[in-house]
Amino acid sequence: MNYEAFNNLWGGIASIVTIFGLLVAAVWAAHTFYLKWQAALQIVIRASQVKLPDDPRQYISATVEIENKGTRNTRLPLDGKEPFTVWRIEFDAAGKMRPGESKSYPVIRASNPSAPSLGTIVRAGTVEYIPFFVPVTRPGLYFLTFVVRVSKKEGKKSAAAGTPRKRPASWVGKTFLVVQESPTAPGSVT
Repeated sequence: MNYEAFNNLWGGIASIVTIFGLLVAAVWAAHTFYLKWQAALQIVIRASQVKLPDDPRQYISATVEIENKGTRNTRLPLDGKEPFTVWRIEFDAAGKMRPGESKSYPVIRASNPSAPSLGTIVRAGTVEYIPFFVPVTRPGLYFLTFVVRVSKKEGKKSAAAGTPRKRPASWVGKTFLVVQESPTAPGSVT
């Protein structure tokens, strides 16, 4: 083989390797872009203790703020489930925290407050506000959680990004609230 034939052969191989390298880079860039093009929800629970007039019970008023900091809209698949849970927290003699009684609540529909919501769309760059108003049995420390499993589409993206397969991925928000003894009205007998 002479120099010119070898040079042509080597030039052809170099072109094929370059094209293959560009294809691999394009596939990797598309895969990386696909993973970044996802919802990124930040969930914050803002809560306070509330007392209604002429009602001896105590209540928690909470608003779940769901901000989509991602680049696309996402759906929270509520499907009539009860994602908001109020846990009473107690401490044992050693000071270890133990969850006590709990009660879960559905997201109610704006169009029909007696029916649970099937889902909520959280658009990219926006905040959704979901209110809850629930009674509590007595004063103390309460742990408030809002947990919704990610949709199947979002679950695939989470798995591709490295979420462990043994547990389902969820959107989660949580906070503590101290419910204090209700002050008695002036002139009342205790």
